[in-house]
Amino acid sequence: MNKTVSVIAVLAVLLAASLGVVNATVFHIGTLTGNVNVVSNTALSTEDAAGLGEACAGFYVYGASSGNTIQKAGVLPLAGTNHQNFVGTNDSKRYLGVDIDWGSVACEWGDSAPYNTTYSGATVDLNVTVGHWYVKDFLGFGYPNIASSQGPNTVYVVFKVESALSLPSGSSAIIHIYSGSTEVGTLNLLSSTSTTTAIPLNKGDGLQFDLEVSSTGAATGSFTVKYYVSTTGESPR
Repeated sequence: MNKTVSVIAVLAVLLAASLGVVNATVFHIGTLTGNVNVVSNTALSTEDAAGLGEACAGFYVYGASSGNTIQKAGVLPLAGTNHQNFVGTNDSKRYLGVDIDWGSVACEWGDSAPYNTTYSGATVDLNVTVGHWYVKDFLGFGYPNIASSQGPNTVYVVFKVESALSLPSGSSAIIHIYSGSTEVGTLNLLSSTSTTTAIPLNKGDGLQFDLEVSSTGAATGSFTVKYYVSTTGESPR
């Protein structure tokens, strides 16, 4: 046989063999395993709650005429004093005003009832007329001073609008965040990108939330604001 023909035949066989190999990939294999331990956050002793640190930061009311979630002085400052404030009621129907409904518990602690409670979830219900309204101190947020010897001394909180409120054109809706008499942040509730900078909270520090709404027409809407607490001050993704 002609040598040239033989070489061509061999190459043809090798090419056919290579074409028959699909996705001949080599893998290096490793494994990730994990364990998750979820501990209770309710009916805690003072010592156990103190060990949870920033996990006990959350929404609260203290200093109101009723409905306080913090029962002991020195844990958090006055806040949420107007969490239930109405012009009037009739047969249990609430007229103009503001009301807070509580969601999930962040921490509940104390050596005896009534317990102190901070919340990771809260819903504000606002009923107003067309026009400009301002509700002062409808809710508090803080890092409780449970035990000065445990947990980080300082944490940082970032508030972020996750779902924006929809109101008629020309309207506005702002949450003003105060530490004492100083405004430390604002949230534009009509913008889903509105975020505060990281606000530092030492043990026993609390914030007051004010709500300002100006609407040019009748409307019904909702919004969602999330908070992110850390010991580093990093912003969430």
